[in-house]
Order: sequence, then C-alpha cells, then structure tokens
Amino acid sequence: MDVDRAGVPNLEMSPLYEVIRQNEGYLQRHAFTAITPNGIKMCTREECEEMAVSCLPDTIVLYFSDRQHSLFYDGREEVLSVNHAEMLRYFLLYSTEETPVTKDQFYDLFQSGSQDGEVPKNTFIQAVGRLRRKLVQSGAPSSLIENKTFNGQTAYYFNRSIPFLIMHRSDDTFILNR
Repeated sequence: MDVDRAGVPNLEMSPLYEVIRQNEGYLQRHAFTAITPNGIKMCTREECEEMAVSCLPDTIVLYFSDRQHSLFYDGREEVLSVNHAEMLRYFLLYSTEETPVTKDQFYDLFQSGSQDGEVPKNTFIQAVGRLRRKLVQSGAPSSLIENKTFNGQTAYYFNRSIPFLIMHRSDDTFILNR
C-alpha cells in the first residue's frame, strides 16, 4: 500500500494483505476460460479479448463477453443471440457425426414448445438454419454444421473440419450443459 511507513512509528502491515494481493492476482489470471479441441486454459480478460480479435486463421472463435456474444472468423465479427451462441457452443463441444444433436438436446432453449412438451421440428430446423447463416455471414465455410437422420429424427453436428476457440467468464453458467 502507499503508506509513509517512516511517518508512522511501529507500523506493521498485516500478512493478510499479501495473501489478499496474491488472491486478487489469481482471480484476474483465471477470470476467463478458453476452450479449444486441445483443452482448457484459464486467462485474464485482456488475454481473452486479445485472442478474440487476433484473427486466428481458419478458426471459429465464440466469445461470451459481458456485453454480447460474438462469433469471429478470419477477422470478421457477427453478433449472436443468446440462443445461437448457446447452440453453437453445444455443437462445437458435444456433437460429432456419431453423436449428432437432435431437437431434444435443445429443449431448454425452446421451452415454449407445443402443448405436448415437444420442441416443434420446424422450430429446431429454422433455428439451426439461422445459425448456419450467421456462420456464413462471418465468412466461415457453410458446411461446418452438417445434418443427418439419427434415431428417426433430423440431427446436426459440427464436422470438425476447422479448429475452434470458445471463451467465457469462468463463473458463467449456460442453458445447455451436459
């Protein structure tokens, strides 16, 4: 602290100040989580924002900032709605050709489904179509999210043809969690 120690006789700083300072540094260094296909890394807000705008070549960057949710691809940014950001995150982390995503996994995003509690098939298909258009608007290849029939339902998956980076506050919670 900025204290004139010479001006105060017998001044002794509590050792807790150093612990508090170290704890604050730890929290700053671990404020954000960065997820890639290779693993998870903790980082500061500044590091996270630098990664978001660093124009990683041929990489999908999904950034959950305090102000908005953004998709970056080759230096271009597209703002995403909460639902589209959640959907893209889920596709990137959990879908594969062997385990594609059906409308049932997105139930919590479309809670206003029909009276029987089902997510209408068309609602799901339209939402994925809009997300695909956002990907194309960002300059990403249109074929990143592919579809197939899975257990008699329309299903989609991220084809893993390019790397991705997902960044969010470490204390964030998501609607779609496994």
